Amino acid sequence: MSVIDRKVKTSALVKDKPLVGIIVLHWNAFDETSICIQSLSKLRYENHIIIVIDNGSVIPLQSQLNEQLLNIRIIRSSENIGFAAGCNVGINSAIEQGCEFVWLLNNDTIVDRDALSYLIEKAGKERTAGIIGSTILEKENERIVNHVGGWIYPHLGLCVHLGRGRQYEFVLKQRKISPTYITGCSMLARVEMTREVGLMDEGYFLYWEDADWCLRAKKRGWDVAMAYESVVYHKGSSGLGPTSPLKGYYLARNSLRFVFKFYPWLLPLAIIWWPRRHFVNHLFRRRFVHARMALQGMLDFVKGRVVLPELDGNTASDHSHGVMRFRK
Repeated sequence: MSVIDRKVKTSALVKDKPLVGIIVLHWNAFDETSICIQSLSKLRYENHIIIVIDNGSVIPLQSQLNEQLLNIRIIRSSENIGFAAGCNVGINSAIEQGCEFVWLLNNDTIVDRDALSYLIEKAGKERTAGIIGSTILEKENERIVNHVGGWIYPHLGLCVHLGRGRQYEFVLKQRKISPTYITGCSMLARVEMTREVGLMDEGYFLYWEDADWCLRAKKRGWDVAMAYESVVYHKGSSGLGPTSPLKGYYLARNSLRFVFKFYPWLLPLAIIWWPRRHFVNHLFRRRFVHARMALQGMLDFVKGRVVLPELDGNTASDHSHGVMRFRK
């Protein structure tokens, strides 16, 4: 790992407010990461530091950022180590710098100026909340909810995003949604909780690690909460692409991994439902590469291994030719 500090305004930190480490994972999508960082520069909550994890991008992020984007720490990995592992690098860096909270944020997001303020306000009101989420709105349709947390159905091996397709005003008035997990798209976590529960499980590589972390926190007595006024706009699936066979692979593999880890007695039910969710639907749509990758996901769950993305980022097509890199 190489560390590059572009943080110059140390005087901007406010002593009477908790310090927040904002962690953004970057992998080849420079334009989106740049826009995300620019939106973070407009936050009204000033007591924060920005930590960007360059997760093995082909072109190093440091060489692409212009001189206006200062006040950030860039940590570069020589290879893509996955979402959870990349976040863990950022979390450890934030803890080393004295942060009381870490804010995990997808790089394909734009944050409202008050998003972090509302998250910290919620954390101050609910001291038992170890993980707090934002309202995620569609980037292309800014009044439509993408999700406000989610529910887990372990017998189905399924996570469901709550509030999807609703008007933001409706969700803001209702406030009756009680999520069982917060997505890693925008997730504020207490460092105190992290020290007690541990870091994210890196065995997932991508997807389901957020649900895993929330469930582990709840098992240790921490609550999972929503700050509905905290708004983040999200594009979605920018890393792999929404139609990537590899995205389907990770979802197929990790749903079974999650159920086996926390609800092993429900694994037979999850396996019964698995073909309908991850295989048959691809066959009906004649997406045969997706179906094959889903089967590969189930096989790799059994073998305890995971496919790694290609170094050049061409994940959507390269794995259809049978050339794969694995990690145990």
